[in-house]
This record gives sequence, C-alpha cells and structure tokens, in this order.
Amino acid sequence: MKFFWDNTYLTRDERSRLIILLSVFILLCIIKFYVVVFYKPTSIPIDKHILDSVEMVSLQKKENYYAKKDFDLSKSYDTTTKNPKLKNKKHETEKPKSFVSFQFDPNKIGKDSLKLLGFSSYATNSLLKYRSKGGVIRSIDQMSKINGLDESTLERLTPYVNLPEHQKKQYASYSSNIQNLDSTQFAKKKKKYKRKNPKVFDINAGDTTAFMNLHGIGRIYSKRIINFRKSLGGFFTIQQIGDVWGIEDSLFQAIMPYLVVNPSLIQKRNINHMDKDSLNKHPYINWQKSKTILAYKSAHGDYQHMDDFYKLHLLEDDFVDTMKHYFVVK
Repeated sequence: MKFFWDNTYLTRDERSRLIILLSVFILLCIIKFYVVVFYKPTSIPIDKHILDSVEMVSLQKKENYYAKKDFDLSKSYDTTTKNPKLKNKKHETEKPKSFVSFQFDPNKIGKDSLKLLGFSSYATNSLLKYRSKGGVIRSIDQMSKINGLDESTLERLTPYVNLPEHQKKQYASYSSNIQNLDSTQFAKKKKKYKRKNPKVFDINAGDTTAFMNLHGIGRIYSKRIINFRKSLGGFFTIQQIGDVWGIEDSLFQAIMPYLVVNPSLIQKRNINHMDKDSLNKHPYINWQKSKTILAYKSAHGDYQHMDDFYKLHLLEDDFVDTMKHYFVVK
C-alpha cells in the first residue's frame, strides 16, 4: 500500500474529483440493483379474439404471396418447348457487328471514322485525348499502347495504318538516340557527396557536414543528430549519440574516437518558465514526469533550487542528475 501511495501523486482537486466519480458510480450500481431485483412490470391484458384475428391476417398474406409467385413462374415458362422464357429480350440472335477497313492516318482521323473501323468508345476517347495534348502516333507500337484498343482490332487494322514518312523518320532517330545514350551522362547529373577524412570535433558545435565525414553517417543520420541536439539543448556526454534513433551500438563504437563534447555549450532553460507543452518536447521528459514537476510547482510555488527535484517520489535520482544539465533555477 505504501508503494502505491508513493508512486501515485494526486493534487487536492484531483482527489476530490475522484471521490465524486466513485460516489456517482456506486449510486448507479445501487439503482441498477434495485431495478433488477424489486421492479416488476405490470402485464397488459390482451383479448384472445384480437390475437386470433392477427394470426388469420398473417396467414392470408402468406397465401397471397405464394399464389402470386406461382403465377409469375407459370408465365415465365414456355409450355410448348418446356424452356424458360427470357423477359424483355428478343428471341432472335443478335447479328455480329461488321466493321469497315480502309486506309487511315491515326493522327488525323475523326471520331465517327474510328467507330467505323471498330474502335471502342473507350479507345476512341483515349486516342482523341492523347492527340489533344499534343501526342503524335509515329509507329504501330505506339498504337498498341492506346487504352481500350484490343489486340484483334489492332492486328486487323495494321495493314491499313498510313503514317507519313517524316513521322517515321523522326521516331526512328529518336529511338536510336535514346538507345545510344551513355549511362555516364546520367551519372554526371547526380551529385554525390565526397567524404573527407574524419577529424575529431565537438558534437555540440559540429554541423551536418562534420557528422557526414564519419564513416556510416549519411544525410539522414546527421540530420537526426542535429535535431536531437536542438530538442535537448546540447550534449553533456558523447554516450548520448547512441540515444539517436537508428544508430546502433556497433556504429557508435566505430565513430566514438572522433567525438568530443563541451558541456558548457548546452543551452540551459529556466525550469520555472516551462509549461506542459515545452516540457513534453524534451526527449527525456514524458507526460507523467512533466505532470509531476508542474504539480509540485503549483502546490509549493517556484522551485528554489534544482535539488528540489529529489523531493518528488516519481523522479529517479539518475533522471534528476540528467535534468541538472538542461535546467536552472532563476
């Protein structure tokens, strides 16, 4: 029981609200128990003749429903051929559609002519939309990429496709230029960071370039270290680099010989000017610890010394020693 009270710190207002909430809960439980045990609903007398009439009506509705269903089934059945009839459809088989084939230029042909050739509505709209945006068909291979154009239609119309000679030459020269491009030309466009020989530097003063010179630290890790340093206010030991998300112990051991730290560069903050949001932004302070710090301040006033933190039961001594590097009392 003592452990429970030592690890649950509640203010006077919070204790009062908790007592009121428990009282309301107990009252509701008593009311529910009374209703279940003592309350007996009064039964309403129902005339037997009314029940009989309701049953007769329901039976009559069921008979009418099944009679109508049998009648519809008999209408949809052909008694001569003993085959079911299909409603709203013609008995004659539809004739297959016939399409016309003629010479055409896919860059100039109109919508109606495309439908005569056998283009579907979707393929027609795709081709017209492609042309409206400045696209030009220069080969059969390009036509095969039209959305909605099936292979059978393309195979049937291939002999009738009429492309101007200058468009064919432009497409042939363009494709040959693409194939002859050297991969080194693309590599030149991509700028790579040249890693320099690592040097020993102060982790409280180093920028992203200094961290990127270390083997295994790239742009992402260097940005994470800088952001972690800003949220802390600075480092007081090089071991804190291992607290950065993603940096494993093997990587930290490899870069540790190049790291030094100057704790005097830490930007300390006045603990009496900190609110809940600013405390929660600190990487080493969670919501429970910030709540404990502010509750003590509201109950006893401003902190007079950082050793006042040792009076809070929910804060470990190691945590208080760490906080002394980042906060002061003014």
